[in-house]
Amino acid sequence: LIKSGKLFKAFIEIIRRVKYENSIRYKNYIKYLKCKKGNKVFCCLNNCDGQLELLEAVRETEFKGKNNTIVLRRCSAESGMFSHLLVMMPYLLWAKVNNLNVYFDMERGDSTYREKKGENAWEYFYEQIGYKPERNNGTIISELFKLSDNYKVNFDTQYINEIIGLHSIYEMYIKLNDRMCSLIDDNWKKIYGGGYKILGVKFRGTDYAPNKIFNDHPFQATCDEMIERTRKFLEKYNYEYIYLCVEEQNSFDKFKKEFGEKVLSYDCKLIENYHGGVASFNQIALVGKRRAGEDYIGAVMCLARCDSILCSPNSGMYMTFVINGGKFEHVEIVDKGIYREGE
Repeated sequence: LIKSGKLFKAFIEIIRRVKYENSIRYKNYIKYLKCKKGNKVFCCLNNCDGQLELLEAVRETEFKGKNNTIVLRRCSAESGMFSHLLVMMPYLLWAKVNNLNVYFDMERGDSTYREKKGENAWEYFYEQIGYKPERNNGTIISELFKLSDNYKVNFDTQYINEIIGLHSIYEMYIKLNDRMCSLIDDNWKKIYGGGYKILGVKFRGTDYAPNKIFNDHPFQATCDEMIERTRKFLEKYNYEYIYLCVEEQNSFDKFKKEFGEKVLSYDCKLIENYHGGVASFNQIALVGKRRAGEDYIGAVMCLARCDSILCSPNSGMYMTFVINGGKFEHVEIVDKGIYREGE
């Protein structure tokens, strides 16, 4: 057992269960409208064919000490920022365990938000918590490679408390820069005047619409379904305002028609005419790469400040729980399963 690692894995699983079963944060957590089985959304932990770029003949097993670095670089020109962060979270867990310097790279390879060649788009929005590695100091520069199962994170609504447990890792490694902090604070002051409670509502449209959704992505509640759930929530808990975090103008207009001045939002442009493809490309077409990233991050950061949340599963939703760290008073998640081609 010891040689095969089964005993170690069993021990880790016991620890994980004890940790999360004894720290359930949401006694009134509701999962409903579940209509399909197999709704697990796994991180893609094997980008770039799982290849490691090894420098100075250093091997993966020799990750030791402060001079060793993991460079987190996801080669994807289509994914939004919170999709990137979800994929990176298990690697940050691994970096912490192995005491590694972490450097976030959105300069080399494809990047959704990079405006000019040679710029690191990560630094448009976040601070580097580690130093930039040099090629002559015994570091390892790597793409995202496959991790052991010990570090796998199940992004599935049934593991929501385990996902919340990533908050400490987020706090350790993900730091907004001064510009982003200022933008978010200014928006939040306009949203929240004090003395009332806000329900945050988040769901996706555009590329998550039932007839356009990508394989292995979660179905979203419709706008009409979310309006009905919002109405019932406001009646049950007597909340006064709704912070609506959506990317479609049509959804925003429907909520405004139904709830009027109760609807609050982040100051950003929404997609009026969806032209296909990923939503991030449509948002970039509206406002440019950097602004699209700022608006997306800012809108979700304000969502994480709300008192309660009503949502459908998507990358921004899961990262909202990581950022919030379990402070929501009430949680309702509309889980309708995952789209699988051929099913």
